[in-house]
Amino acid sequence: MKKFLLIILLSGFVGFSQNKGKLEFNNNVIDFGELMEGSTAKESISFQNVGDQPVQIEKISSTGHVNVERYPKNAVQPNSKNEIVVSYNTDKIGPIRRTLTIYSNAENSFISIKIKGNVNKKD
Repeated sequence: MKKFLLIILLSGFVGFSQNKGKLEFNNNVIDFGELMEGSTAKESISFQNVGDQPVQIEKISSTGHVNVERYPKNAVQPNSKNEIVVSYNTDKIGPIRRTLTIYSNAENSFISIKIKGNVNKKD
């Protein structure tokens, strides 16, 4: 009887965990390319909820000089596409090697996106 109850409990848990949304990004790198000091640097990254349930983005964190300009505040519905827009402060000269981390209630609850590029000194 105990084994039967355990099997029922575990099968219910497995079934529940499979009914989540899942974010799928079109790329795992944002490449700003070559930038000039003081220029405007803004890029976006697209994604889709390929799961069965809505996904709520809870928080987006980034490392130095990266600003999250826009992301969906409402739940991303199944099969829906959206984007995250970030900018980079080009006052710091040199290579860009940063990380953007997206936290959500999706099956893949945190996703890291690499940010790269290079800021050249203005003449």
